Amino acid sequence: MKRFYKTVSVGKDKRDYVILLDGKQIKTPAGNILRLSSKKTADLIVNEWNDIAENENINPQDMNYTNLASTTIDKIIPNRNEIVENICSYAMNDLICYRNNETKTLQKMQSDSWDSELEWARKELNMPLVTTDSIMPVNQDIQVYKSANKICDKCCDYQLTALADLVGNLGSFVLSWGVLSDKLDFDSAWEKSHIDESYQNQVWGVDDERLKSQKIIKQNLYKTIKFYKTI
Repeated sequence: MKRFYKTVSVGKDKRDYVILLDGKQIKTPAGNILRLSSKKTADLIVNEWNDIAENENINPQDMNYTNLASTTIDKIIPNRNEIVENICSYAMNDLICYRNNETKTLQKMQSDSWDSELEWARKELNMPLVTTDSIMPVNQDIQVYKSANKICDKCCDYQLTALADLVGNLGSFVLSWGVLSDKLDFDSAWEKSHIDESYQNQVWGVDDERLKSQKIIKQNLYKTIKFYKTI
């Protein structure tokens, strides 16, 4: 579908901000009004729609901020408890707890990259994570779950959307919250979450198609972080 509207603007509906195309409110895929709690977030979405040139096709996959807001309204708000449970399950099975038991080089790379984050999680987040070199899930202390749950509770629905997106793509609650709490920059977190892949690339060479796909995911996650910061 090509751009069909002339103007994009921010409106108010009670205490919320809404996005207007030629004066009409945008709706989510589920038919809900796209509401935002933050003017800065609304401005991101306005700019996203304004960036589409006249007669240019609208590609929903490229509308990251709109998609994040729609996901919040259609999926996060009505299923918040399930989303929090899923995020906490990542904390209980965090990527940085699982170490290679066959290759010393990779094991050292993991230790050098992840041990400082584990220490931060233990001291600052009250998450006493333990590591394993087994492929079997490790039984973490229930305090890990409680601490992750407490952090989720502090997030509004829009922030929780961003946290869920990061955690799902990085495979690590610790790395994701490190980014969102400004303890860790995203490029470092991305590298830390791809230690195994980096090692495989050194040994077997780079898969160009995989690299291209990862680049797209990474660019989208930059926007996820910006979305979180505007709430």
